[in-house]
Order: sequence, then structure tokens, then C-alpha cells
Amino acid sequence: MSILATLLTPALAFAGALLGVLLNRRVASELERRSRREETMRNLRWAADHVGDGDPIRAALGAAQLRALGRSALLDPEQLVFVDAALDIHVIRIADEP
Repeated sequence: MSILATLLTPALAFAGALLGVLLNRRVASELERRSRREETMRNLRWAADHVGDGDPIRAALGAAQLRALGRSALLDPEQLVFVDAALDIHVIRIADEP
């Protein structure tokens, strides 16, 4: 019985440490994903604000940023709808200019 306890104790300690490392990596990965998503949404809002700007240079810069975001893998299909809507506004504004 004592041999079993002697062998089992380090194995259980190793399993516990391994489980802790795996859980920590998972949480770190989720935090990184959330941080990336927040930064992407900040960029999306910035670009959409610029697309609606009266200054054609700022509007073109916002449209270029939106196109880059649309091509990247950072956005989900649900978020791409917002990119398309902002770009549609940009196209409509350009078409309405004299």
C-alpha cells in the first residue's frame, strides 16, 4: 500500500500541474481572442466614422480601412454586414457628389 501511495502521489501532482497549465493556456487564448476582437471593433468604428466624413480624403481612408478589414480573417460573417453597410454609404455619397 505504501509503494502505491509513493508512486501515485507524484503522478497525481504532475496531473494536477498539467491540468493547471492547460486551463491557464485556454484562458490566455480566450483573453487574446477577446482583445483582438475589441481592437478590431475599434478599427471598424473608426473606419465607419471616417467613411461618413465630409472630407473626401478621410472618407477614402475609412473606405480603404473597411476594405482591409473585410478581407482579413479578423471579422465574423455577422460583423462583415456592418463593413458592407458602411461601404454602401460611402458609395452612395460618392454617387451623390456633383
